[in-house]
Amino acid sequence: MSKTNYFIYVTCTSLMIWGILLASRIFSWQEHYAIGKLASQMEMVVNIFILIPTFRIYKNMGRESRAIFSLLLITNIGLTLSDIAWYSITYLNYPVLLDIRDIHLLLDVVPFYIWTIAIIIFLCKLLNKYILHQKYWKKILLIFMIIDIITISLFLSSIHYSGEAFSAVIALKIIFFVTYLAVFDFVILSMIYADSRGLILFLSGIVILISGDFFAMYSSFSFKVSNFLSYGELLFLLGLQFNCFGAFVIYKDGDYEIKNWVRKDTTIKSKLTFWCFSGGIASFLLFFTLAYVFNIIDQKVFLGLPPFIMLYSVVVVTFSLYVGKHFEIPFKQLTNNIKLQTIASANGLIDDRFVIEEFIFLQKFITDAFVYKEEKEAEKIKLERQYAQSEHERAKAIQALLKEEKLKNEALYATTVEQARFREVAAQVAHDIASPIFALRVILPSCDVLPENTRSVLNKFSIRIIDIAQNFLSQFKQTPEAGVTINGITRTQSLVYSELTEIITEKKYEYNTRPIKFVSEINPNSYFTFINVDVDAFKRMISNIINNSVDALEDKEGSITIKLATIDDKVQIIIEDNGKGMSKEVADKIMNNVTVTSGKIDGHGIGFSQIRDTLASNEGVFNIESELGRGTKVTLTFPKIETPAWITDKIELKPDDLVVIVDDEPYVHEAWECQFRTLSSPYVRRKHFEQGSEAISFLNQLTEEEKKNVLLLTDYELLKQKLNGLDIINKTKIERAILVTSHHNSQKIRERAANLEVKILPKELAFAVILKLDHKVNQGGHLLSKFHV
Repeated sequence: MSKTNYFIYVTCTSLMIWGILLASRIFSWQEHYAIGKLASQMEMVVNIFILIPTFRIYKNMGRESRAIFSLLLITNIGLTLSDIAWYSITYLNYPVLLDIRDIHLLLDVVPFYIWTIAIIIFLCKLLNKYILHQKYWKKILLIFMIIDIITISLFLSSIHYSGEAFSAVIALKIIFFVTYLAVFDFVILSMIYADSRGLILFLSGIVILISGDFFAMYSSFSFKVSNFLSYGELLFLLGLQFNCFGAFVIYKDGDYEIKNWVRKDTTIKSKLTFWCFSGGIASFLLFFTLAYVFNIIDQKVFLGLPPFIMLYSVVVVTFSLYVGKHFEIPFKQLTNNIKLQTIASANGLIDDRFVIEEFIFLQKFITDAFVYKEEKEAEKIKLERQYAQSEHERAKAIQALLKEEKLKNEALYATTVEQARFREVAAQVAHDIASPIFALRVILPSCDVLPENTRSVLNKFSIRIIDIAQNFLSQFKQTPEAGVTINGITRTQSLVYSELTEIITEKKYEYNTRPIKFVSEINPNSYFTFINVDVDAFKRMISNIINNSVDALEDKEGSITIKLATIDDKVQIIIEDNGKGMSKEVADKIMNNVTVTSGKIDGHGIGFSQIRDTLASNEGVFNIESELGRGTKVTLTFPKIETPAWITDKIELKPDDLVVIVDDEPYVHEAWECQFRTLSSPYVRRKHFEQGSEAISFLNQLTEEEKKNVLLLTDYELLKQKLNGLDIINKTKIERAILVTSHHNSQKIRERAANLEVKILPKELAFAVILKLDHKVNQGGHLLSKFHV
């Protein structure tokens, strides 16, 4: 006889023996005391049989599984000791359930807690390591706590029907009762997620045997007789038989990895079983709760409620597992079909006998996908065969294609070279334009000899040239400085004047065909003002507001004024137009963050969502003042931040200083001369260099003492020279040096300047820099002869 048949034979025989004992008890073929004693003796035999496969499983396991399974081994040993103690107390000494005397207490309680604590720890490790996600523990514990509270309440409310006064024995029984409930909770929860036949049988056995223990310990007390003790013994025996069957099934299957005995709580089968159990036990407890409240059932019956709940739970979970397995069949069928469809010759073996409509649709969709794939592959093969019929022509076509690609690559390379040359020329042109702008902006304020109307015209011309140059330079500007990222927003110390000037220039060119006049009004106290913002979002926001103002003008002649001012610790930007304005209702909606759904309302509906987001993430606020037919005024306010350490807004001089100016454009030198003539000191001398190498030669011939009286103003970009302004400062070791450059946004330049302890003056703001002369220094002039001025 094969091993499998032998196991089935033993299983059926043992269940038949148990059935005969149960029939003998029901029909009183034997005295109930004798049946209980015989069942108890058989329990010890079954316990020994359980230990045989359990030890073998433990021996064959890996280290990780063995560490957990050892607790199950302790459980079985504890159950064996508990049976021996129970038999000794009940059938060899005193035929009562429990005696509180010390020797009986130790004999019964110690083995009991050995196996109960071991099984609880085993199941906790199983649940936590292989089954439950952390987020599901709270929900599951809440459900089981509600079940336990209702069960305990119904049980304790009827304990007085036992006919005994409260005593140590009753207290001990209640402790056993609570312990068994804890074991039941973990066993039934693990059974819900069990995926091994052996584990399901073993856990079912645990529930059945603790139900039998309940039956023996409590049901008999409700009638003050021990007639029901034999029923408890029979249930305990049945539970041990299930434990034995489970251990042998695990051993027979040869699956010694504990993680394979269970499945995750996220599977369909797991979720279906859990909620079927929850619904079933909830309806069961609801019935008995209502029966208790309305006295439908004799309340002494509730003493036997716990074992009935446990047995009912086993039935519900077992049935739910069967139902869940039924719902898993379509997924397995679908998976098998996909595997078969990957084999072209297996199309006839596809099983499409689905009984669920959704799977019928899914199977058809997958089948169609495979058919489409096969058609495409067939078409591809057909094309390949056609190409193979004319190998010479195909090779010829490939050669022509390669030649064409080569020509394209050569043309692309030539285009790239031309673009690089154009960018180089463009950068040169932009640089050449920038220098006269700088000179013009510096010289104009000091040209008092010119008539006011002449200066006004020149100022307009200079602004126009500035616009052209800045628009041109924006095509080749440096990558902006990396800022600090807060909550996903990168905020940078930004020079407001520079950013606004760039945006206004872009808008002038964007709307150069419209009869719109753009007016900039910059308060002098705001030239060197900084705010901390996300530069890209800030520019988009200003651009959106100006676009709204342009739309509000409706292609008519009008003006848009952009103002910048610093008031205390706030920076205020005002964008004002004389367009058609908006109603108070629309303005209030925008101010109160109410979505305007009708498109461009009065020319100001688009972009305010981005404006609000930008202000919120950059600590800004805004206000709208508008009147229909008169125009709209948008005020933006940002916190002013401390001027960064890398920038300077003033040039400090001593009366006996020598100012060395290095720039590759003569216009710049003229502008600085005009600027320095405003000083009322004849002792401050200037020396100009267009070549950086000449400046280095001159400065390096000075002594260290003479260098202390030198202030070096140098441009960064010196075209067609092999060095830049920072190289000059580094080679001459001039301590008082200022880098005058339009590349002040370059992070690389800022970092190198900081390492050399050099301040930076934005070239576009050179006209606004403050020249400060310290008159307290003695005007000895004893160094002038050494400077060869």
